[in-house]
Amino acid sequence: MKTKTSILITVMLVFNLLGLKWVQAETVRPQAIQKWQQLSPQEQENLRQKYQQWNRLSDDQKDRLQKKIKAYRALPPVEQQRLKRNFERFTRLAPAQKQILLNNYQRWKKLPLTKKEKIRKYYRNYRRLTPEQRQKLFNRFQRWQKLTPREKQEILQRLRNRRDSKQNQIDR
Repeated sequence: MKTKTSILITVMLVFNLLGLKWVQAETVRPQAIQKWQQLSPQEQENLRQKYQQWNRLSDDQKDRLQKKIKAYRALPPVEQQRLKRNFERFTRLAPAQKQILLNNYQRWKKLPLTKKEKIRKYYRNYRRLTPEQRQKLFNRFQRWQKLTPREKQEILQRLRNRRDSKQNQIDR
């Protein structure tokens, strides 16, 4: 997964850098040669390695990546920049951090749509909080983490009881 993502971003950046379109990839334009020559030897070597990785992909993998590149190019420039920044941040992470993110992404992909929508709703609500409210929520979370399982169960039960009591009052 990590390698495919890395290849995808690299190929997108190379094609954008060299001003190539997929249909033009078979023939190298003079501008592409000039841009290639402007790259440092290290950059050229990195691109050679990525190109070799690209050639080792199956046609199906290449097709999927090409579709993603096409979708990327269709994005507004602001969104392309956001994705590029996120990728650059990702590449600077330690391997363990990258693995955690990739594992979380795999878990996210497996979630049912209803669960994803619920998480998105909570996230939107969180983003609307003021910095002070976020800090207060974070402090509560830290306190929650320090509770024993029994204490957590007791609190959850009290909350359920309170909710049920309010529902009973509404139903009357």
